[in-house]
Amino acid sequence: MRSARNPRAAPLSLLALVLSTCSVEDLDPAGKACPCSEGWTCVDGGCERGAGDADSDTDSDSDTDTDTDTDTDTDTDSDTDSDTDSDSDSDSDSDSDGDGDSCASPEVLELGAMGLEGDTRGAPSDIESSCYWSGGQPNRAYEVTAPGEGALTVELTLPNGDGDVFADWNGIVELREVCDDAQTGYCPLQWWHAVLDTFRRRAIMCTEASTDVTAIVIGLGLAEDEVEAGPYTISASFEDCPIDECEPGFGCFRAQNGGDDCTNPLPLPLGEQISGDTRELEPEGEGDDEEPASCSGGGGTGTDQVFAFDAPAHGVLYVEFDLPDGDYGGRISARRDCDDPATELFCGHHTIQALCVPAGPTYLLIDGFTDDEHPQDEGEWFMTADFLPCGKDQECRTAWCE
Repeated sequence: MRSARNPRAAPLSLLALVLSTCSVEDLDPAGKACPCSEGWTCVDGGCERGAGDADSDTDSDSDTDTDTDTDTDTDTDSDTDSDTDSDSDSDSDSDSDGDGDSCASPEVLELGAMGLEGDTRGAPSDIESSCYWSGGQPNRAYEVTAPGEGALTVELTLPNGDGDVFADWNGIVELREVCDDAQTGYCPLQWWHAVLDTFRRRAIMCTEASTDVTAIVIGLGLAEDEVEAGPYTISASFEDCPIDECEPGFGCFRAQNGGDDCTNPLPLPLGEQISGDTRELEPEGEGDDEEPASCSGGGGTGTDQVFAFDAPAHGVLYVEFDLPDGDYGGRISARRDCDDPATELFCGHHTIQALCVPAGPTYLLIDGFTDDEHPQDEGEWFMTADFLPCGKDQECRTAWCE
């Protein structure tokens, strides 16, 4: 009995006896039979390693690799690639396109400022956006890990080769807790500034613990009308903050209301996102003290909040203002003289502004109005501001120093 050559055999045991018993289904060239393990061949009723074929490997097939099929790759399926499915491409998703299923094989995106370069041209079209219409548009998927409690931000930068105010192709990034479940998605903000055009390319979600998240880059619109695809850079960052100080779509914030009128403005915080609520200062209507902003359409009935910024030199004041509730007709305006609407520098609803300000005070006024689309004149707002002073020999021209 020669079964001791078979690694499955246990000499002097019942298992060894069973494994060496002949079977009419597995015959060797001499007509004898035995059940041998993979890589062993039945010879004279026993098992020999690698015997029985004419190649140089140690298995029992006719090729030169070490698996038991008859192709020349190193896996055990019947195709000629080296993955574990039975198609002829080199991915493991069982289709024949060679690109991998987007959700089954996302690329890893590490946290950091550098980001990754990518291109959706030639990518699969196997995901539909849960945020915008994107029928048949190419897409790429990335896996990024939020390390704990806080805000995960993924940003998409698209090229602008012709130097106009729009990107070369129309795409967004959205986040999902489960890649193939659109109900777990987090959309980018649904508006954007016509010049800086950033928000449709930034998605933010709040996490309570370490979480793996899928970021999906996809073009917008119907592919049958126009394919929206091209190169991009994608990056991810994370900011620690308690979950109750994080707002999806906005990220970490600090609660900070402004002053209630021009006689009592609060200093404008720089370099951080703050959030306030005009309903928290005065009963409805009683805090409407200032002249309405020009973009309030003559309304301006909501409670006012006022911030003051004292610029140490002439330079650029950056202001980003947005509202989480679309029913709230919130407005922000900047004035050189808080009480004089004729000194207004800008006015906006959802807005990103970069404006030149001289040394001295500038006032930001938050107000509210109502119309058919905005039934509420009071509500919650988010704002981020920063300042870049111009050099001694520089002038501020249209939002930058030169």
